[in-house]
Amino acid sequence: MSHRPTESTRSGPASSRRWLSALLRALHLLAIVLLGSALLGAGNLDRATTLVFTSGLAMLLMDSYNDLGHLREIRGVGILVKLLLVGLSIVEPAWALPLFWLLLMLSTLLAHAPRSFRHRRLL
Repeated sequence: MSHRPTESTRSGPASSRRWLSALLRALHLLAIVLLGSALLGAGNLDRATTLVFTSGLAMLLMDSYNDLGHLREIRGVGILVKLLLVGLSIVEPAWALPLFWLLLMLSTLLAHAPRSFRHRRLL
């Protein structure tokens, strides 16, 4: 009886990228929670917004390394739009709260939309 490696038992570059991706996503979620806390007065807004932006950019770069074509699809364009909105909240802190809620809704919709929608080509 042979043992076939599964994703959880494989090692090498693909496994390392998967773990790095999971770590970046966990860091990004932490940054979003910190941003929400800062918007409620319990934290540094500039630091939290910058962490959301940089972790989001890092995920975009990693996803682009794995598949540059995603930037022509709804999912990739959505990420670019979200990064622009986070950048806008850095430039205009007075807009940070409404932009936070818009980003939260947009992120949720894009993450849970059907695959056929997320992967639809725009460009």
